[in-house]
Amino acid sequence: MGAPTRIGTCGWADATLVKCGRFYPHDVANDPQRRLAFYAASFSLVEVDATYYAIPARRVVEGWASTTPFGMTFDVKAYGLFTGHKVATKSLPRDVRGALPRTLADAASVQVGELDVGLVAELRR
Repeated sequence: MGAPTRIGTCGWADATLVKCGRFYPHDVANDPQRRLAFYAASFSLVEVDATYYAIPARRVVEGWASTTPFGMTFDVKAYGLFTGHKVATKSLPRDVRGALPRTLADAASVQVGELDVGLVAELRR
């Protein structure tokens, strides 16, 4: 027997899903943690798009895990920098931004090839 098939949506904060008023009860729609808990009671998989735009803080990810039941699957998109795309310089973690040369620190966006290999290694940790 193969792996189980999981069904979910592209996030628990999708504006259309939240605003339509047909899925989330009114009392959880505006509370991200309660919304995720309600979502996880209906689906065992969710796609996380936010990680493409910035690396979330550890406490945020730990919050996702503590809000959902054991076995919840998070389909996490890779940070854009690791997929060959330009990312907003302000999306880099503060310590990495602080280590950038001035020309990159002042740039609106960066690509992985522009970064020092040590900084890239730090981002992958």
